[in-house]
Amino acid sequence: MFKNYYHVLKISNDASQKEIKEAFRRLAFQNHPDVNKSFDAHEKFIEITEAYEVLKDINKRREYDEIYEKYISYDGRFNGSSRFAESDYGRKYREWQDSGKKKSEEFASTPFDEFAKNIVREVKVGANYLPNLLAVLITVSIAVTIISKSDSVATAAPSLIFFYVTYHLLNVAIKDYKKEKFIYKNYKK
Repeated sequence: MFKNYYHVLKISNDASQKEIKEAFRRLAFQNHPDVNKSFDAHEKFIEITEAYEVLKDINKRREYDEIYEKYISYDGRFNGSSRFAESDYGRKYREWQDSGKKKSEEFASTPFDEFAKNIVREVKVGANYLPNLLAVLITVSIAVTIISKSDSVATAAPSLIFFYVTYHLLNVAIKDYKKEKFIYKNYKK
């Protein structure tokens, strides 16, 4: 049966790359074999990894969408038939399955703490707080320079814009940091 990778990751067909990453990270943490001891966790983990490996790559995702649309247009009649299995679509699908299984075996053999650290690094969510903190420092220094060299309110006005941008970037950085820390902390158990 041809899997709907969007359903596997519990996302919509028009999900952004950020949504795909968030879904994978959440589901991978929940279904890692060291964490989830249910009888079907390993199979779910393979399926989740397979879906992510295809959807994270823009070219593979485009190809998957095209093949899935063709599969659906046959009302699933390819399902179980040798026509699909022997087609280029079937070969591509098996390639994705094999690649996903290989990657999930690699992930599953990694102790959960190490896996979680690697996934947090690989699957960054949001704007990543470190570049934002750097941007905050730069905008603050520019604003301070403008204010120190200005002798009227009109010439100091651009510094207000820099302070607003700084405030916004700092809030985004704090939010991203807390989100990554929360995700790792809650799935570390």
